[in-house]
Amino acid sequence: MNLLVIIFSGIAILYLIVTGWITKKLSKFKFSKQKLNLEDELTNFSLLVSFRNEADRLPYLLQSISEIDYSLDKFEIILVDDHSSDMSRTEMNDLVNKFNVNIHLFHLSDVGLSTKKHAVKYGVNQASGEYILTTDADCILPIGILKAHHLQIIDQQPDLIAGAVSFIKKNTFLSQFQYYDFMAIQAVSMSCMIQGQPIANNAAHMSFKRSAFLESDPYKKNLNIASGDDVFLLEKFIQMKLKIRYLEFSEVVLSASQESFSALINQRKRWFLKSKHVKNRTAKRLGLILFLGQLNMIFGFILLFFLNQIELIFSFYIIAKFVIDYRLLNEFSKKFHLGFCAKELLLFYIVYPFSLFIFIFAVLNKDYSWKSRQFKF
Repeated sequence: MNLLVIIFSGIAILYLIVTGWITKKLSKFKFSKQKLNLEDELTNFSLLVSFRNEADRLPYLLQSISEIDYSLDKFEIILVDDHSSDMSRTEMNDLVNKFNVNIHLFHLSDVGLSTKKHAVKYGVNQASGEYILTTDADCILPIGILKAHHLQIIDQQPDLIAGAVSFIKKNTFLSQFQYYDFMAIQAVSMSCMIQGQPIANNAAHMSFKRSAFLESDPYKKNLNIASGDDVFLLEKFIQMKLKIRYLEFSEVVLSASQESFSALINQRKRWFLKSKHVKNRTAKRLGLILFLGQLNMIFGFILLFFLNQIELIFSFYIIAKFVIDYRLLNEFSKKFHLGFCAKELLLFYIVYPFSLFIFIFAVLNKDYSWKSRQFKF
């Protein structure tokens, strides 16, 4: 058999086995049916939000927080402003005072600090809650989020809980592309974590024990890296053999996707930058397999023009791959009651392998912007 056919077939088999295993494990996951016991002492939470230039989105986040079903005296909100230029301090204070919740507003400019990791670290030090729950300023929190985290905390006493996040899907191709792409990332991360192999989490929906954060000092060696506050925290907790769990309730945080192609490119550059510093071997190996599995579709398509013997193998691969990818995303969307459209997924399925080339070439330009700041990697 031609060497190129062997390479194509090997990648195809490896991808299908790995994604099939991920899908199978995810499908078997069941949410907890635990109910709140009124006699149990409620966990004290500090909701930590680092933000920069989010004047348009911050009110929606605060509105969702004000509607959370949890005792008001058992949680506080820590807002850390990272040198915003779209709101004055007076405007920030006026916004905070509109909501009947316990909000503490801090400014990194007052303490000579900047960037998100400094903001998170500073916010944790100012917090009084036993557990910190982080989210982003462009998010909407579900009403039962604190209750869900509390129930898992009293049941399992974890050091970190990772929760589900979904982009808000709009009626545009760019929005739908990001929606299914991010759903795939979330589904893979969830499946690995419930099997005791955490590879990723997301700061938009994550809680952790404050004392564990202070003891581990997760950003000590990576403060110079613009992104990765969630990934580096997870890696440090893994290194210290702390207890990491996935949220066993269906609460999902909704987040805004990028509104322009250039913003999406900058986001992917930022993600690539932090992935370069990831030390988790399982995450790197899995990421490589999934990446090669996507590029294999283009590789196989090219081979069709030169090798007739690959027609049957290629046809089997694209069909089997779509079936497994469909099942994976469908399983995740059903568990969290998220929208799912087979036609949209089919278009995403066709376009995605080609989009990877765009992202690869974009990374060759090492300059990128994030939150009105310029970076280079």
